[in-house]
Amino acid sequence: MAVADRFPVTPGHTLVLPTRHVVQLFDLSDSEIADVWQLLKRLRDEYVSADEDILGFNVGINVGRRAAMATEQQQSTRAGTPIDDYEAIAATVQLYIEGSAEGDAAKLSAGFHADAQMYGAVGDDRYDEPITEYIKLMAESPGGETLRARITSIVQAGDAASATVVEDGFWGTLSFVSFLTLSRIEDRWRIVNKNFAHTGGQMPAEE
Repeated sequence: MAVADRFPVTPGHTLVLPTRHVVQLFDLSDSEIADVWQLLKRLRDEYVSADEDILGFNVGINVGRRAAMATEQQQSTRAGTPIDDYEAIAATVQLYIEGSAEGDAAKLSAGFHADAQMYGAVGDDRYDEPITEYIKLMAESPGGETLRARITSIVQAGDAASATVVEDGFWGTLSFVSFLTLSRIEDRWRIVNKNFAHTGGQMPAEE
């Protein structure tokens, strides 16, 4: 089966899933693997027919926990299927991305737990503080229209999850990688910690 990603990192991002539960791709039978590839080919044809400007495709397969594959624990979580959890986690992370770019304190407050913390540094200056300080800063100085962000991984087991977000063009020039820790609290995913690394660019000059 194929499921369109509700929060795609790139247009057309689609999850292809076998109908029989297995731990990893290599546990499928030869015929089941052939069915998966036939479905991929059919999806490719449909996308190309709908948009002739498409020049290529990326096909990704994650195998094993270190490759961010969904673990067996995910298959039995009480909130629903792994797809439900993935989409709920991605939606929460998207609140962080949009809230940071737009300076929307309401979105950021909805994505973060009230007691969340932030840790990280830009040059010699550390920003180890309650997330409320980050929300206040974004409301005053949004990341801006130049900010581009992409979720590169989501890993979840039970009520715990982590997400990695690559960010470029923050305040015009800054680049970061943010590592977000999430918890499902009262059936709702919230970010409880933001740990970031400054990977490029300089802080804008103070006016």
